[in-house]
Amino acid sequence: MRLRVNIRLVCTTAIVGICAAQMAHAADAEIPAPPAVQSPWYLQGSAGAFWRMNASRTTNFINLLNGATSPGFNNNTYDPGPAVFFGVGYRLPHGFRIEGEFGYAHFMNATASPLSLNGAFPGLNGGTLSLQSGGGHSQYSAMVNGFYDVPFSMWGRVTPYVGAGLGAVVIDGQTAVFANANNTVRFSEGSTTGTRAALMAEVGLNVTIDPKWTFVPAYRFQHIFLPSGSLPYESNIFELGFRYSM
Repeated sequence: MRLRVNIRLVCTTAIVGICAAQMAHAADAEIPAPPAVQSPWYLQGSAGAFWRMNASRTTNFINLLNGATSPGFNNNTYDPGPAVFFGVGYRLPHGFRIEGEFGYAHFMNATASPLSLNGAFPGLNGGTLSLQSGGGHSQYSAMVNGFYDVPFSMWGRVTPYVGAGLGAVVIDGQTAVFANANNTVRFSEGSTTGTRAALMAEVGLNVTIDPKWTFVPAYRFQHIFLPSGSLPYESNIFELGFRYSM
């Protein structure tokens, strides 16, 4: 009789132990693993199209052959070109980010419309002249940018952002030679070379792909500070980029 009771007690204890172990395992399985800690550092690269905006100025035209001069007005247009940017960034609290960035862009002169105001140069009558040679422009930029990720999510994965930056741009521009419809050279626009201060403003979207990768389409406006009397240097830049969180 005692042996039968002991066997029953052992079996009951074993069953209780097995049930307790299974319940503990189930409870542990329901507890989610803590999320991986994301580094505040990231890398970002982008490529896109660079459009220098039309630029106008008053100027003095000079005939280098006979020394004749004339006050006048000129308007230049430009063809778009490629632009690439690479940056290293750091996330701050409350949605702010800072970023150091290097960039390169290239574009070409397209047309000029010079107008001689005293009639000294009849060929410069305000008509549109086309680029005949030269006119290539390159710029190399180094910027410090600040961004703010707006705390508003669209479709669960898309967050808008805004930002601005300040830095320096090295400009390397060729002399542009323009001709009329008969391919007769009428006008040249001098080269622009030097290092200038620049600022930019940007708006874009953070499109989260996974915890590491973000797709970043953006629009940027850039202004370069040039000496008084120079053609204004302002540009529209359209970018498609990716951000990698380290």
